[in-house]
Amino acid sequence: MFQQNPSNTGTAMAPSPPEDDDIRFEFDAGGEVISSPAISGDRLYVGSTTGTVHAVDVRTGAERWSFTTNGTVHSSPAVVNNRVYVGSADGTLYALTPASGDLVWRFETEGEVGSPVVADDRVFVTDRAGTLYAVSSRDGSELWSADVGPVYRSAPAVEGATVCIGSRNGTLSGFDVADGARQWTYEAGPITSPPTVVNGFVYVGDREGVVHAVDQSTGEAAWTVNTGARINKCAPAVVGEYVYVGNDDATLSAIRITDGEEAWTVDADRWISSPPAVADGRLFVCDGTGRLLGVDAQDGTVGWTRLLPGYVTSSPALADSAVVVGTGSGQVFAVGSREDSANGTEAATAGGSDSDGILSFVLAHPVPFTIAGCVASVVGLLHQLFASGGDG
Repeated sequence: MFQQNPSNTGTAMAPSPPEDDDIRFEFDAGGEVISSPAISGDRLYVGSTTGTVHAVDVRTGAERWSFTTNGTVHSSPAVVNNRVYVGSADGTLYALTPASGDLVWRFETEGEVGSPVVADDRVFVTDRAGTLYAVSSRDGSELWSADVGPVYRSAPAVEGATVCIGSRNGTLSGFDVADGARQWTYEAGPITSPPTVVNGFVYVGDREGVVHAVDQSTGEAAWTVNTGARINKCAPAVVGEYVYVGNDDATLSAIRITDGEEAWTVDADRWISSPPAVADGRLFVCDGTGRLLGVDAQDGTVGWTRLLPGYVTSSPALADSAVVVGTGSGQVFAVGSREDSANGTEAATAGGSDSDGILSFVLAHPVPFTIAGCVASVVGLLHQLFASGGDG
């Protein structure tokens, strides 16, 4: 599911991130890949703006099946307990079988569906109309719904008895997972990024550039820090002693979890709306030009960078000693040693139990200079410029 687990921590327990820049395979999704792919076992699941969800062999890049919705897919799939859950702009949440892509059930909402999050036997999802739904993972029946205000394709975050979600009207809210009762509301700037919940605290960035750490039980702020520029579509990754987040001023920040003090920053080329992912002491993030950065998670040292043919707004996916990358050019890349692939390294399980599956994220890697790549990059820049005044 989005950001690897119900809490959106962005932590992947990968066997090891890739050591080289081999492109293991390239898959053409047929349309822009805006959301993050999910990896479970030997398959990755990814949607595109064509409205199609693809299941792809994570070692070879061969397509295993596809399922077409009636709208674009900006939702990151969640793969949990032998089900693939994905939302579509047609207002529907779909549950599919991971083996064949057969439809198990569908749940209708009032607007475009964001990325689902699964906890226990419930699927939590928002729609563009501003409603948070709790849906039975077994049969797709509605358990409860709550008004959360305008949201932008945002995934909720769940830890314990509370599900949290932010809205464009500047509120971060906590709801009881059992019945949807509102537990608290916290005032921030407009929120267009998913929250992250770790050890009883909710972390979220707003469009005024402020990162908030909020007590999950009371809704009161523990600390806030201003990063200096808008935070948009970038969920924080929370690992160890740091909160990692990017902003529109092309700055990646590591913020100390204890007091909100900035430990280090890294400058990218353009805006960062790709949520970071962390594994084995390394952080992976992509900027608006499609440049992938591999960063030491402890001190911010940039180990290497690579340029992709197209903008990237989704997160890195780490599995089978590879980084899986989806781009605005419609391509999905798996980057890592071909030898590791031949050895059949197991995919990473995400930050928790095996039943959580692994929800992965896309990042990028070097490809030859092409006209298509240039066009995709220009499209990405225009996309961000328009998004600055719209829903982005």
